[in-house]
Amino acid sequence: MPRRNPYRANKNKELRMVMVGRTGIGKSATGNTILGRKCFESKFSAMSMTVDCSKGKAAVDGQKVAVIDTPGLFDTRFGMDRTTKAVTQCITYSAPGPHIFLVVIRLGRFTDEEKQTVQMIQNIFGGAADRYSMVLFTHGDLLEDTTIEEYLSDSPELQELVKRCNNQYHVFNNKLKDHRLQVTELLNKIRQIVQKNGGSHYTNEMFQEAERAIEEEKQRILKEKEAQIRKERVEMEKQAQKHHRKELRKIKRQREAEKERERREREEERKREMERMEREWETEREEKEAQRRRDEEERQRQIENMRRRLEEQRQRELEEERARLRRQHRGVILDSYSFSSTGSLIKSDEELRMVMVGKTGIGKSATGNTILGRQCFESKFSARSMTEDCSKGKAAVDGQKVAVIDTPGLFDTRFGMDRTTKDVTQCITYSAPGPHIFLVVIRLGRFTDEEKQTVQMIQNIFGGAADRYSMVLFTHGDLLEDTTIEEYLSDSPELQELVDRCNNQYHVFDNKLKDRRPQVTELLNKIRQIVQKNGGSHYTNEMFQEAERAIEEEKQRILKEKEAQIRKERVEMEKQIQEKYDKEMQKISEQLQAEREREKKEREEERKKMKEEMDEERRRERKEREAERQREREEREREMKNTMERIKEKHDRELREERNKLQSRHEYQAREEAEKINPLLPLVVVGEAIVEAGRAVVGGLKKLGQKIWSLFK
Repeated sequence: MPRRNPYRANKNKELRMVMVGRTGIGKSATGNTILGRKCFESKFSAMSMTVDCSKGKAAVDGQKVAVIDTPGLFDTRFGMDRTTKAVTQCITYSAPGPHIFLVVIRLGRFTDEEKQTVQMIQNIFGGAADRYSMVLFTHGDLLEDTTIEEYLSDSPELQELVKRCNNQYHVFNNKLKDHRLQVTELLNKIRQIVQKNGGSHYTNEMFQEAERAIEEEKQRILKEKEAQIRKERVEMEKQAQKHHRKELRKIKRQREAEKERERREREEERKREMERMEREWETEREEKEAQRRRDEEERQRQIENMRRRLEEQRQRELEEERARLRRQHRGVILDSYSFSSTGSLIKSDEELRMVMVGKTGIGKSATGNTILGRQCFESKFSARSMTEDCSKGKAAVDGQKVAVIDTPGLFDTRFGMDRTTKDVTQCITYSAPGPHIFLVVIRLGRFTDEEKQTVQMIQNIFGGAADRYSMVLFTHGDLLEDTTIEEYLSDSPELQELVDRCNNQYHVFDNKLKDRRPQVTELLNKIRQIVQKNGGSHYTNEMFQEAERAIEEEKQRILKEKEAQIRKERVEMEKQIQEKYDKEMQKISEQLQAEREREKKEREEERKKMKEEMDEERRRERKEREAERQREREEREREMKNTMERIKEKHDRELREERNKLQSRHEYQAREEAEKINPLLPLVVVGEAIVEAGRAVVGGLKKLGQKIWSLFK
């Protein structure tokens, strides 16, 4: 039997959603679309409207729905710690816990800020949040004829993000009048995820576990760091002790040498150390000098190549112009100037050159096509930048020759900053003899760190002189809706400062308008005013070289300061080394003297102790020998006594036996004789025999005892 979805069976249960993402991507507007009413403040502005978490509730398709809006990440007004703390409050607002995290991403370029956004969400809520997440793309109208699958196929990094979020995603178009269909589809996808999770939701315990994991990781890193520090400290102490012992051994071997020789050795050691340091400083200086020469040669080659290309470009354009004039006027060149109502110094047949610069994905190529009135630059809605090198397009606009140079976008994740900077500088060659205007293209929306860095990079590349030849061009003017550009600028002092630096000139472009001619004409008039203000001049190659020279001079100044600092540090280091060496030698000398005294005292004590031990050993050995001899004597005496007793017992026994035998025999014989002759005679004979036998036995025992005594003795 298939498992029933608890949210299909009981729609009275509340379905809780948390929206997270970077600032300015349309989270609040998306929350209003889901709830079907205006619960969250949503306004087109340079500043984020959501500062703290907020919650909205409504019944959607008979389902109770709660949406929690969170503050946007990368808000330039607040630090990352405050933003992170504010975002974590969503767990309280969604108690007992959210069923889904909607990772909101704006359709467009997938830049570093989007990648960092995803990483920050995982850092805040932990790996367990992946099961309760899905990606929600906003501004679906930007896809036009492109499917979301085709859009995702252009970005492996974006595909990896979707895969981590249950491989679930949805596209929202907040500008549609009827949102019911896309909201219903979103709720169905969320119910599928809830069913897949067994009806469970992200809990406070999971959040606490994520916090514990983060804290444990911090503690682990801290412990590893502390262990590494302890290890390095122990190693340093070992090395110091090893060096100290080595020096002590060296001085011990030389302690009987003359003081003059010790002084010479110390002087030679100091001299060798100074020479080694001098060689190191000299090697470092030579390497820096060689690198400086290589950089200078490379810069000269680039300047020469640029000069050659500029000259070739100028010659080609001059030949083309001469040929055209000869065909038109049959060899007669007329100086005809055509002044506009603004009093511009640009000739009607002279080319007005524009260079567009800005970050990737803001619509530079589409803007160039709008200005020229035709498709000159490749412009496609994609996660990757279409412009990798400088390109140039020409056209006659309102009777004015116009050349537009499109440059590679900044902050392209595929290329490093050095390559992008080098590619952008090629615009000077394409706009030879030099551009009349730099159009600093900025997309209307949040003014984030990348926009600020874009302006700084342009100044670093082209120098301060480029400010006179610059103006700001805002794209996606349709986003303003009922807001004026002046109201939009008033919300961002940083953006106002940027406009002030660019001649206080700006213009708004809407590339989606069918009739774009009026906005292009207005842009050309503003550019002519800037050219007139600059006396008809343009940004020149000399200005670019001056900017490079200023950068090089700044590098040389920093290098000189660095060298002076290095020399100062070297003198200080030599002084410290000498002081340390003298202190170390003094310390070693004192330690050596103390060690000598200690060794002398130890030797005296050792000799005394050895003498006492030897005397004690001798006394102990004497006692042991005496005791051994005494034990041997006692043992011999015991053995002799035992032997004598055994022999005596044996002879006594034999004597008794022999006596008994003789007595029995003689008694028998005596009885017989007495019976025959005289009864008294046998008794006399037997008594004499017994006495003689006793004497013999006693004499034998005496001799045997003497022999035994002589043997033991």
